[in-house]
Amino acid sequence: MYHYVREYDNQYPYFRYLDIRNFRKQLDFFEKKYGFVKKSEWDDFVNFNFSNKSDGKIILTFDDAMSCHYDYVFPELEKRGLWGIFYVPTLPYINNKILDVHRIHLLTGTFDGRDLYSELLGLINYEMMPKSIRDDFKTRYGNQDNYHGVTEFKKILNYYIDDKYKKLIIDQISK
Repeated sequence: MYHYVREYDNQYPYFRYLDIRNFRKQLDFFEKKYGFVKKSEWDDFVNFNFSNKSDGKIILTFDDAMSCHYDYVFPELEKRGLWGIFYVPTLPYINNKILDVHRIHLLTGTFDGRDLYSELLGLINYEMMPKSIRDDFKTRYGNQDNYHGVTEFKKILNYYIDDKYKKLIIDQISK
């Protein structure tokens, strides 16, 4: 599953993404090593529970309907005669707001993680965390390879801050 596939943008110097050139290399590798499930094979599987000659092949999936999927991924897939499954979250269309997870990505892509983490710690307290997860606060979400402060920033906002405070905190940091 792919998320951000794009080129470097100096507006977001810390943004984590897969460069479009590396995406192309991955497609080349997948084609050579595994092959891709054809759309007709997928349709047969979905409609008739029939799988023919697609074992071990790749199905490309793209999460959250990012604009980079339209700008970079779709043209590359079209050029190669490939297809993919694009998952589209509906909440942004209902409330006309970016999902909190993407707001967090934009913040951590724009600002140094140490600065974000420091600002976040100044805005929160343990009362904003449900009691049931306070003990888990220091041990979870540690296996990502992020810039210093980014892991802690994401961990707190994604796992520890009660939802009723999360939007407020993100709004305050986004100002």
